Amino acid sequence: MTIDQNLSSNLTFEASQDTHNLLTTPHDIQTDPIEPYSTLEEVYEKVKLIWGTTININETIDTFKEILSLYYSEQIKKMIFLEQNVLKLDNLYELNDKFINYPSEIIPLLKKALFDYILEIQPQWKKDVEISFSISNDNSNFLKGSLVSFKNLNTSLIDKIVMIKGIVLRISPILPELIKACYICQSCNNTIFIERVKNIINEPTICPCGINYNYTINYNKSVLIDKQILKIQEINEEPITVTVILYNDYGISPGDRVNVLGILRASAILGYNQVSNVFKGLIEGITVEKSALSSIKSDESIEHPAIEPNYDILSQDIIQENSGDKITSDYSPFAFEDRYEKLTDLIAPSIYGHRDVKKALLLMLVGGITKRHLNANLRGNINILLAGDPGVAKSQLLSFVNNISKGIYTSGNGSTAAGLSASVTRDLETGAFVLESGALTLSDRGICIIDEFDKMNLHAQGVLHESMEQQTISIAKAGIITTLNARCSVLASCNPKESVWNRNKSIRENINIVPTLLSRFDLIFILLDGNDPVVDKRMADFILNFYTAEKLISREDGITENAPTSKTNDLDVLKKEIERSKNVICTISQEASEEIIHQYILLRNKSNKNIISATTRQLDAIIRLSEAHCKTRMSLKVEKQDVLEAIRLIKESMLMYAIDPVTGKIDIDLISGRSARERNELKEVKNMIKKEIKKKKKILKQDIVEMFGEIGQIGLNELIDEEEVLMEGEMVIYYNQKE
Repeated sequence: MTIDQNLSSNLTFEASQDTHNLLTTPHDIQTDPIEPYSTLEEVYEKVKLIWGTTININETIDTFKEILSLYYSEQIKKMIFLEQNVLKLDNLYELNDKFINYPSEIIPLLKKALFDYILEIQPQWKKDVEISFSISNDNSNFLKGSLVSFKNLNTSLIDKIVMIKGIVLRISPILPELIKACYICQSCNNTIFIERVKNIINEPTICPCGINYNYTINYNKSVLIDKQILKIQEINEEPITVTVILYNDYGISPGDRVNVLGILRASAILGYNQVSNVFKGLIEGITVEKSALSSIKSDESIEHPAIEPNYDILSQDIIQENSGDKITSDYSPFAFEDRYEKLTDLIAPSIYGHRDVKKALLLMLVGGITKRHLNANLRGNINILLAGDPGVAKSQLLSFVNNISKGIYTSGNGSTAAGLSASVTRDLETGAFVLESGALTLSDRGICIIDEFDKMNLHAQGVLHESMEQQTISIAKAGIITTLNARCSVLASCNPKESVWNRNKSIRENINIVPTLLSRFDLIFILLDGNDPVVDKRMADFILNFYTAEKLISREDGITENAPTSKTNDLDVLKKEIERSKNVICTISQEASEEIIHQYILLRNKSNKNIISATTRQLDAIIRLSEAHCKTRMSLKVEKQDVLEAIRLIKESMLMYAIDPVTGKIDIDLISGRSARERNELKEVKNMIKKEIKKKKKILKQDIVEMFGEIGQIGLNELIDEEEVLMEGEMVIYYNQKE
């Protein structure tokens, strides 16, 4: 019985027709038949060397026991005390080379040595517990040479240790797999346990009672383990996917970036009447670890049915002070007073200016608090849109955020509705329809970054409506009706229609994004390429210093006195500090609540009966940004200073996109493409057109356009849609059903 013969993967191998000239791996070499053994112990007594290798079984077991005794004794004692069954290793010392080249032969020996060693130091250990070990990918220097790209997974690596990095596209449900079969003779009830060796269980044929081929398998007494099948794609490379088989629960979810350590296997493609010469490649996973980007937690891991904080959820390195309003850590280099400013300095340090944009991106990375109360789900994710002239570092800011956060980076030109939400494909193994996660679902608990947002078609933009507010995506395709989580922030950028931002037009007239989507962004920044000699000189000096530093580093292989100093671990520090901030659970103080109400009323007071300067969505944005600023300060209470900073960023944003170019006042209706002033003008023109048509009964369409201009054409079209007037050829006739 072999595993996973029908797994789908576009990694394939083709066997050579000159098979008699090929070297085979040790376990492929045919030997004289031997009687089946009931346990591995009987094999160890008969065989001293593994066929085709220089691996001595007893010597390998004894060597690994010595390694465990010298380097892992305390860790094993801790594992026994905690009743765990997986030992984490970072070095095998003398056995490193054998582990890499002959993993199928070495791993069973290491497991036996580990099991025997545990019984030696703890005889009361449960003998029926499956003991295993994992290898740390990051801390194991001897594995660095095993890291390969997907396109370099070739036949020379079959049955050897490989390490790959990629993003998880799909995970199967947990599947049971047999590792020790219990066979019972139907005549004499003789029981034999057969262990899986190299993924094969040899069924016994001979029974002591003399009746052959009389064994049946008893699944109730057999040993099964949980198995999952992962589909992984390489990041920022050719879209090659690899199937990975896992036998332990590693807490992996679709969208996670993972480092996989495993054995490359070649599985024959079945379904033909003859043996196929094409094999599928798959990896039998030994260890799967989330990369640093996936380990950055989202606020979604701290969902609350109520506002009260749960301090037990804080990580161990974060300790609440006796004062109860600050959180400290023993390793953070950042002081609470200027932590917000210092972290902002680490956001895209190679980009000049855009200080407020960087602060907004920092708050987006930290996020607010997601709350679930009764039937209301209040998102904590912050959505940001960057618009403006080309060449103002919009895409570079997006790339930087992508490098330090979990999520997917995509472009509007190459994105479809199915690519953003989910597509339906047929599973080659089962033949059933399955969902392939899209960018939004893969970015769950992360950030979905969309460049060239305005180039996305209207159908694709429509997918974002539900995900940006409700944080879900509803699917009804091929008989699959479900709702997927898309609990992610959306960071997007777009260019103006006319290539250059027209300051005399509203934001809706400048960019090709529907108004209903624009209103879902908490912050919208317009980045313009201004003509300021002072700013231009500072920017030129900054860029020249940056290039000069790069040349000095390249020439002298180090940072010289003339080069601007920069810590190489700034990115790692930023990731760690963002993760710490995400773990903070804050509540809004009474003072902050009063300040939020006060500031919101001030924004609304700028409105009049015709102009709306703020809506409840701005109120939600104030709360989210205040919470994010509070978490950045590592405080447990949202204070007045957090609200003031949130208001400042919102006002700076609104001054860019919500200012009527004629009146100079803030008008949130500009998002819809028509300000209150323009709406009033259009209303007056429509009334004048109706009076003119009612007076003359009939009037040429061209006469209306000549009389009122372009706005008359717009008003006439709306009157036709509202069935106030009718068209007969080129004549406009007054018609009103209400009269």
